[in-house]
Amino acid sequence: MSAELRTEKDAVYDPTLTVRRCEPDGAVLEFAGTWLSQRGLPEPAITLGELRSGGVRHLAFDAVGVTAWDSGLVTFVLEVLAESARWGVASDRAGLPNGVRRLVALAEAVPERQTGRGGVRPPWLVRTGRTGAAFAAQLGTMNTNQEIDALSTLGISPMEFLVLPRMLALIAMMPLLTIYSDVVGILGGAVVGIGMLGLGPTQYLEQTRDALHVSDFLIGIAKSVVFGVVVALAGCLRGMQSGRSAAAVGLAATSAVVTSIVCLIVLDGIFAVILNVLGL
Repeated sequence: MSAELRTEKDAVYDPTLTVRRCEPDGAVLEFAGTWLSQRGLPEPAITLGELRSGGVRHLAFDAVGVTAWDSGLVTFVLEVLAESARWGVASDRAGLPNGVRRLVALAEAVPERQTGRGGVRPPWLVRTGRTGAAFAAQLGTMNTNQEIDALSTLGISPMEFLVLPRMLALIAMMPLLTIYSDVVGILGGAVVGIGMLGLGPTQYLEQTRDALHVSDFLIGIAKSVVFGVVVALAGCLRGMQSGRSAAAVGLAATSAVVTSIVCLIVLDGIFAVILNVLGL
């Protein structure tokens, strides 16, 4: 097959996008070709600029000519829908492939920018199960051996000597674990995006920078500090309240984990409501 024939065949399957105007103020986006990320998809900004300058109030989609698609088409449609919704443009998604409609609905149901804030959850789950239970077991064992009573007899405050150092240590470690989990999450996304979806390193970096903001990481770090205080307090409280037997120490460790998880879920919900009200 000659180079000219190969070029003509590739052109047939290149992704194309046509804006067809419908009177009086409607438009139809007609997709055709192979909408795969590695083939170089059209820029949404150009299409959005054309729609906005044309005073479009109703938008529809026609993807009958699409021969294959991946997440690139889903991302394109999401950007167009998000911008058109800001302008008050009504959209009809019936012309999109069924799979695209489902993925778009799923993406819209998930809150945006969860990477920076959601990165806190694995650390506090790990700290709750490991450190919170460990604090309760340590203090419970000390209570069983009457070591806490001995400290009180010597005039040493158990809160300052036992509880405060553990709390400060967890407050210091939780932000570090949050940053670590965020970095690992971004690198994991790079492995999937570059290795499996055919994205280029530069493209993935640019899309990640556009999707994330410094405020996302700062909010995640602030939440991790609060979560660290809760985990430390719950573990130390259950340990100090433990009975003086091996069974009581085990129950204290279990109770510390349950108390921490319940409190953290409630706090996470409160944070979500506050941030939603503030528009962050």
